Amino acid sequence: WMNKHTRHHGNPNTVGKDPDIAPDGVVFIPEDAAATTGPMRWLVRHQGWLFFPLLTLEGINLHRHAVTSVLRGVEGKSDRRDRVVEGVMLAARFAIYLPIVFVFLPFGMACAFLGVQLAVFGVMMGASFAPNHKG
Repeated sequence: WMNKHTRHHGNPNTVGKDPDIAPDGVVFIPEDAAATTGPMRWLVRHQGWLFFPLLTLEGINLHRHAVTSVLRGVEGKSDRRDRVVEGVMLAARFAIYLPIVFVFLPFGMACAFLGVQLAVFGVMMGASFAPNHKG
């Protein structure tokens, strides 16, 4: 059994083998793009131009995936010890970082700080990973 990340690096950009090219916010396969409907169809049609603006949301998306993987497990993997360790690390990060931000900054500025920090984090992650993942 290989986890999602290992399968991705074992078969990068290979249809049917790389789980990271499944349709999501960005679509990689023409057949998947043709199957989109509604607002997603517009997004897919303009995804090249929207790539960097979409990266501003990736920080939130990565945090969401981290929390849901701890709560639900990842693709059926039930390694309880790993999930507990990751859950403790996430809880510690939130318990230490968020109070510091909200104690030392006014509420509105703290929210703005977190929003900018997550947006910059998403763009930096995308800027570092995307060039190395192009087919």
